[in-house]
Amino acid sequence: MLKKLLFGALALFVLEAGGLLVMRDSGWVDVSAISPPSGLESWFLGGAADRSVEAHARPIAAVPHDDPKLLDVGLRHYNGMCVTCHGAPGLDDSEVAKGLNPPAPHLWTDDSQSLSDAQIYWIVKNGIRMTGMPAFGPTHEETELRAIVAFVRRLPSLKGGGYAALVRATGLKLPDGDDDDMGGMKMPTPPASTKAPPKGVTALPASSK
Repeated sequence: MLKKLLFGALALFVLEAGGLLVMRDSGWVDVSAISPPSGLESWFLGGAADRSVEAHARPIAAVPHDDPKLLDVGLRHYNGMCVTCHGAPGLDDSEVAKGLNPPAPHLWTDDSQSLSDAQIYWIVKNGIRMTGMPAFGPTHEETELRAIVAFVRRLPSLKGGGYAALVRATGLKLPDGDDDDMGGMKMPTPPASTKAPPKGVTALPASSK
């Protein structure tokens, strides 16, 4: 009886593996970024990503949100690398953002802000595979990563034109023609450096959240 059960399980595994190979090689799977993902794909991959971020973020400390130097660094990096995909309050989505599938979330919404500091930090540092979200850990210092998290927490307070005003006050440029002086479609100005922490910004103390 046990041998029959084992044989049946093995046969089922072979059939399923063969079916997956046929599906892979047939071209039936639609990988177009225009086509919306199926409900099964969204449920499985979305759930897997959520659980993975939660598990990996547990040991990470929270981030101070009120350090002016940290917020300035975070703004420069957000405007240089994040706003094109994630947008900002008061700005229209860029053409890049409109073509992403899955779409990059608006980080000032309740859904995004419900993530813990640790979860946002882990995503910024490690990225999320097959979503278009890159890993900034290999190219950024610890202080810069935490500065981005601190600025993401600031985004909800910048509605009603606050983001654009802050960017212009800092001497930066808005992306995708949102700045009247840009004269058309341009990418945002990148930070001067993505390696060395700015002068006067020190490592952050660990805290618990």
